[in-house]
Amino acid sequence: MFAVRGQDVGEDSATVGILSALASGTFLYVSTMELLPDALAKGEQLGHRLSTNVAICAGAVAFGSLARWT
Repeated sequence: MFAVRGQDVGEDSATVGILSALASGTFLYVSTMELLPDALAKGEQLGHRLSTNVAICAGAVAFGSLARWT
């Protein structure tokens, strides 16, 4: 996998966990602070906002179940 100071780092190491947490945190920050406000502001009708919120929740449940499953 990766070589850190001459040692082989496996998938279960703390380094990989920390880097994965930073990457997912960055993704969550960008999606919630940059993308979602624009997407929710475009739909001024109640039906559009409701369907957008349902899609966001369904996506979170889908990815949460994938994370739990793997």
